[in-house]
Amino acid sequence: MNLMPLRSAALAFLLCGATELYAAEGEGGDSLDFLWKVVNVAVLLYILYRFGRKPVSDGLQTSAESAKRSLEEAREAERKVSVQLDEMKQKLQGLEQETVAMVAQAKQDAEVEKVRMIEEGRTEVQRMTEHAKLVINQEYRKAEHELKEWVANETIRQAEAKVSEQMNEQQQAQLVQGYLKQLGETKEAA
Repeated sequence: MNLMPLRSAALAFLLCGATELYAAEGEGGDSLDFLWKVVNVAVLLYILYRFGRKPVSDGLQTSAESAKRSLEEAREAERKVSVQLDEMKQKLQGLEQETVAMVAQAKQDAEVEKVRMIEEGRTEVQRMTEHAKLVINQEYRKAEHELKEWVANETIRQAEAKVSEQMNEQQQAQLVQGYLKQLGETKEAA
């Protein structure tokens, strides 16, 4: 049992009582009155100490425990926030790295697409050029064939006109048959 508070209270009463006794030297009635007051105060303090010590001590201890719990909860909350902050920083750093990687990938994809489109364009130009050459060759052959046919027909016509002037009908028929035969052979050869 801690006697320090009890000793302090007794010393305070003695000092207070001693001053009163010296002040009232000649008056005996007042001293007794003072003595009863001191006894009353001592009894009151004893009762307060005896019955109030535990509730006050418990209250202070509860308050201290509550403060300690609050402090521990605050530290735990601070630790959790710190952990979450670290996680967020890592996620943010990861997002930054992911963004950089995505931009690099997009650039690479764009370059690949550009090369593909250029190659596709070259292939298309080559195909169109070959197609145009083929069409030109076909048109050239067609025109050449039509020209040969026209020349042959014109030659026949002019020959018929010339022969008709110089030959009789029987000779004309033989000559036309000969030319038509030659023309047929020329067409088959072409």
